[in-house]
Amino acid sequence: MKKVLIVDDEAAIREGIPYVVDWESLGYQIIASAENGLVGLEMIRKYQPDLVMLDIQMPAKTGLEMVKEAQEEGFHFHSIILSGYSDFEYAKQAIKLGTASYLLKPIDEDELLIILEELSKKVDQEKAEEERYMVLEKLFGKDQTGFESYKYGQLIQSQSARSQGVNHLDHPTEIKVLDFYHQKQYYQLFLANHEIVQQGLKEVGREAVIVTPWMPIKHSLKPLVSVISELKKYRYLYPKGELSYTFLEKQKAKMSFEDDLLEEMLKQFLNINQLLNLWEPYKQNYFYQQKPEEAIKWQALQDLDWLTQHIQSKFSVELIWESKDVQGDIYQTKSITELINLMKKEIEKIQLDVSNQLNSQDIISEMKHYTQENYQKDLSLKIIGERFNYNSAYLGKKFRKETGKTYLAYLEEIRMEKAKDILLHSNFMVYEIAEMVGYSNVDYFYKKFKNHFHLSPNEFRKN
Repeated sequence: MKKVLIVDDEAAIREGIPYVVDWESLGYQIIASAENGLVGLEMIRKYQPDLVMLDIQMPAKTGLEMVKEAQEEGFHFHSIILSGYSDFEYAKQAIKLGTASYLLKPIDEDELLIILEELSKKVDQEKAEEERYMVLEKLFGKDQTGFESYKYGQLIQSQSARSQGVNHLDHPTEIKVLDFYHQKQYYQLFLANHEIVQQGLKEVGREAVIVTPWMPIKHSLKPLVSVISELKKYRYLYPKGELSYTFLEKQKAKMSFEDDLLEEMLKQFLNINQLLNLWEPYKQNYFYQQKPEEAIKWQALQDLDWLTQHIQSKFSVELIWESKDVQGDIYQTKSITELINLMKKEIEKIQLDVSNQLNSQDIISEMKHYTQENYQKDLSLKIIGERFNYNSAYLGKKFRKETGKTYLAYLEEIRMEKAKDILLHSNFMVYEIAEMVGYSNVDYFYKKFKNHFHLSPNEFRKN
């Protein structure tokens, strides 16, 4: 009930106002009356009313003086000026003081009813706004205190206002519900003096809703926010629908854990169909473990690293794949499903690489043969890679591993031997020989030849 104080020097007004309207049905209760502004100020200090009905002209202290002093002392209330004078100057002063209305005596019942109804809505809105601000401070601000008048609280976060079913309670009259919006999220705070064990959410469709358990809130509301933050970490596993500790427990009870899946993946690595069948239990293991988002992504990277290392060892191949190349993509995934799909694609790439290597064990022999037949052409690892449909970096590593030298060093040896043979068995000029063995720049050819044989081409021919 909103508290009402009547301040008027006319006894008839003070005694008559309580009978003008049905105050209680409108949500008001007349708590006291005063015969002048001085006594009225004391009453304001004592009762802190929501509404003050006052006369302007009164002995000891006028109504406007009383309101002004009360406001300066920090009291906040609405007021209705009652006056027998239709003086506009009084009305202007009342407006400056934030007075709700200005009524002439005698009071018109219908006019007062309209004012009270409008004022009631305004007061309710202000109180709701104050309460909302207070709750935001207790949840997300610096206020560390709880609610003295309530023992338990439950917080619900959603992506839209009043999600369907969120306000479904078995005992709604025993619970206070506060709605508010904070940092692009909607919240509902439920307050009660006992845990509502029977409470439950209706079907919320595909919307993401996070629900805390009922928790003691007498000392602080911060634990509710901490639980919301903790539960958010599992949204990666369950992108839609309700998310709560109860829900997580029920989901885990449905799951089972399979050991040695990575070993089985390694065993079935080249059996595409069998490997595909292993991804679902691999995914289910994460649901069973219920690790938070960051832990899942880290584990996925470790598993891919483990697989690539053991694949190289098992099949005697060299893979270019490195976890750092896919780390960014993994950490950008928004759900476990996206993660598993990404891992599948990476493994498919590795499968293709391994298959190519296993099917092309003689690639180095082919590279040598091609180089011996085409040494006079413009050759490089990139050109060779395109010719044989291989990654140039992979070919470079494999060539060096099997021959002990780089491909360019091997190409240079072939060209130098051909140049040597031509110098010894022909009369071609040096620049012609350079072009014949693949060097368009004769000075560069001179430099390479001298580095290789420690003699210039002409000196070599003379000797």
